[in-house]
Amino acid sequence: MTGNHTLKVFNKTGLPTSMLSPPNVEGLDEKTAQKVQAADATLLRKNYEALLSIVREQQQAKELAETRAAEAIHDQEEQRAMFEVQIENMKLANVGLRSKVRALENRTSLPQLFEQYEQELRTLHAQIQELQERNVALELQASGVGINASFIDFKKKYQQVVDEKLALEKEVIECRKRERHLQVQGRIAGESTRRVDQLSRDLNNKEEDLVAARLSKQRLSAEMNQILEKADQLHHENEKLLQEKAATAEELLATRMYLASLDNEKKKAAILDRFVEKHGDRMSKLRQRDTPCAGSKGENWRRDQHARECEDKLLATVKRSLPQAVPLCNKILRRLEMQELSLREFSEREVDFINMLVELVSDQPTVSLKQMIEQEMNKLQS
Repeated sequence: MTGNHTLKVFNKTGLPTSMLSPPNVEGLDEKTAQKVQAADATLLRKNYEALLSIVREQQQAKELAETRAAEAIHDQEEQRAMFEVQIENMKLANVGLRSKVRALENRTSLPQLFEQYEQELRTLHAQIQELQERNVALELQASGVGINASFIDFKKKYQQVVDEKLALEKEVIECRKRERHLQVQGRIAGESTRRVDQLSRDLNNKEEDLVAARLSKQRLSAEMNQILEKADQLHHENEKLLQEKAATAEELLATRMYLASLDNEKKKAAILDRFVEKHGDRMSKLRQRDTPCAGSKGENWRRDQHARECEDKLLATVKRSLPQAVPLCNKILRRLEMQELSLREFSEREVDFINMLVELVSDQPTVSLKQMIEQEMNKLQS
């Protein structure tokens, strides 16, 4: 995993992954060395900035993950505390409601009380019906009594019946009041029971939420540990990458200097090849020329016009005064022509040789001009 990550980072920053030989700065002039160092410094700066940006991104990701984990833990702690408080409050409310329900049951005895009240109501209704029948019978008896019957006894009995009727009506009203009161208490008890059931369900839900919150806390803790381990691993990998970057930068500098030295050697070889190609064949051909006609026809354009006029005058004078010396004079003139051509060739060769030495010595300040000239002369003589 670490090797793959290292290769990815090297590919991203554009650094080579192979190892090179140590740097060699010998044989370079000051300008070339400065150019190589500037290019290498620019490349090193770019690579360093790329690696630094990667390190910063990883550090920011690590800090963001730690912040999120801390916030999640804090929110979880607050939520857990809130759930625990709500659960305790619900437990207290549940206990209070259960105690109230038990008190109402103990104080009222609702089932037996309802049956007792119903029995009393049936008894009262039966008594009322019996009294009504007695009242009707007494009225019938009163209507059938003669004038001689005692009116006072009848009035007393009637008053007793009325009093009993009023008492029974009061009892009926009181029973109805008790019935309404019991109905209210029954509704209160039913509402309390439903409230207790609802609180029990809420308590179970809160307990489930608390369990889920604890599981979420454990999961977040595990994720935070994994993130911290990954951050440490990335930190170690970054340190290794920085070390490898430094080694790679040194290898890159050595490679650049080696390539620069190869280019200089190629330039020197090309300059020498041009010089030899230009002057080598010409000098060998010049040495092989023995006949005067070859030089006179091929190199007339090199001769001075005044010298040609002098030669013509000399040849004419010799022909007039000493005809037998004309062949010798022609040989001398041809020999002079060849000497002039050789001098011009040597002069041109000297100019090209000096230019070649200037080009060769321009990028080798440590080598003296005298040594370079002696080496080139030895090569030409050999």
